[in-house]
Amino acid sequence: MRGVLRVKVPESKWKELEAAKRIMPKDATYQNMTAQQLREELPVRVISLARATERRTTVSKVLEAAGVTYELVDAVDAANTSIPLSDVKKFVRGYRLRHWKDAERYRFHRQKVAVDVSHYQNLDRILKENRTAVILEDDVNLPEAGRNKDAWYIRVLAALQELPQDWDVLYVDTCTEKRGAVLGDHVRVARQALCTLGYIATPRFARKALAQVRTSNLRLRTPVVDLLYANMIEHLEVAGYIAAPPLAGFSSAKSTMDYAAAYANLTDWDKWVMGLRRLH
Repeated sequence: MRGVLRVKVPESKWKELEAAKRIMPKDATYQNMTAQQLREELPVRVISLARATERRTTVSKVLEAAGVTYELVDAVDAANTSIPLSDVKKFVRGYRLRHWKDAERYRFHRQKVAVDVSHYQNLDRILKENRTAVILEDDVNLPEAGRNKDAWYIRVLAALQELPQDWDVLYVDTCTEKRGAVLGDHVRVARQALCTLGYIATPRFARKALAQVRTSNLRLRTPVVDLLYANMIEHLEVAGYIAAPPLAGFSSAKSTMDYAAAYANLTDWDKWVMGLRRLH
């Protein structure tokens, strides 16, 4: 089997890098920008199933109450058997492509492939447009704007203005993370970050992530989107940061993925491939 040995980055290396990040010049893009200008320059795209009308209505109300200008982007629907295989093969190979093809046997796996491809398609768009964008999932929650409709953009801008010029991705919130150095009142270094609820991705991040997607199966590296992002951050292949305090949270909407039932049916090999455990 072919693979790449991945060595854990030592603590001394992280401290050295974080010390450099503290004195690194900030990204000049946002330093003199207003919240209104940010609204115009930074697109917000929400991944959502077209048929999930109730969820779409709910997230639309949340975003509108928060004063956010947004676009609903159709997610890849695992229940749609007419999706051209070429659309999936652009991002998925090997055993995961077999999961996609066998919808009857691998229903959960097919759903997870659909989630991943939805994110990769959005990265592909960022790369083609050469434009940084916010990617959110439709179970996101944001505070109401109140009287100031730019309130959320003011908070986002404050975080962006603290980012060093090397940044690739900023997580608006995470499920779990390994936090690094504090860089200001709104940003911390991410040593690892796990979640795709919401993140701000640069074209550079899109290019790096999609390059890994194309080779991940060949290198025995998990192509599952949230795990892939986390692994790239953990091994210093992308510069990841976390908004602190978070710029978003989870709504009360139930996940469309039944993770508990799926995990119970995974073999040890499945778990290892997905990065959920080690085989001894």
